[in-house]
Amino acid sequence: MIAGYGVRTSDERCPAIHPIECRGYCTDVFFNQAMRWIQTAKGRRPFFAMITPNAPHAPLVVAEQYEKMYADKAPAATAKFFGMIANLDENVGKLLAMLKEEGLER
Repeated sequence: MIAGYGVRTSDERCPAIHPIECRGYCTDVFFNQAMRWIQTAKGRRPFFAMITPNAPHAPLVVAEQYEKMYADKAPAATAKFFGMIANLDENVGKLLAMLKEEGLER
């Protein structure tokens, strides 16, 4: 389970965030959840979204498809690190594409 976190406040403009249960690679989960939130927030009023993934750093855990991209070019740990960067880059690309599609690109 990945717990949502934020400043707990009695201010109704910033309600407490409740934990949600998620499955998958955390960077993918963070970006997917942020994109879902942006789609619900758009058009209501200006919003700010800050996505702070824990990649790329230890523990060096990444889907095999990303590690394989660098397996023959670098030592195993470096291939995982570079794979994490590739996954992060892919997620940023998806986010930018979604923002453009939704008319939120600036």
